[in-house]
Amino acid sequence: EEALFAHLKDCTGLKNLVGDRIYPLVLPQKAVLPAVTYQKISGERLHELQGDTGLTRPVYQLSCWAENYPQCKAAAEQLRLCLQNHSGLMGGTEGVVVGAVLLEGELEGYEPETGTFYINMDFQFYYSEQV
Repeated sequence: EEALFAHLKDCTGLKNLVGDRIYPLVLPQKAVLPAVTYQKISGERLHELQGDTGLTRPVYQLSCWAENYPQCKAAAEQLRLCLQNHSGLMGGTEGVVVGAVLLEGELEGYEPETGTFYINMDFQFYYSEQV
C-alpha cells in the first residue's frame, strides 16, 4: 500500500487535480475535493505444493470523489492513466516491482446526503512479495 500511495502521489496529471488528497479507506469529513481513497478489497496468494510462491494478486478499489460530475470524471481518467497497464517499479527505490496492473471494473454514483459524486475503480495488481 505504501508503494501504491507513493506512485499515486507521483502521477503528475492526478497530482494536478487532487494534490496530496489521497486517503486510505475513508474520505475524511469535510475533506477538500476532488480527492482519492483506496482500499484492498480482495487478495490471492499463489501457492504450490512446496509452499508459498511469493506471488500475489490483490485487488484495490480506488475511488475518486468530487463536487461535480465533470471534475470526478477528470480525476478518474487521470487515475486510470496512472495505473492501467503499469508494470515495473512502483513507489520508488524502496517500492515493489509490479508485473501488471489491470483495470477490472468501474462504478459511478452520487451521494445525495453529501452532494458528492464518486467513481469506484477496481484494479488487480500482480507482483511478487519477498517470502
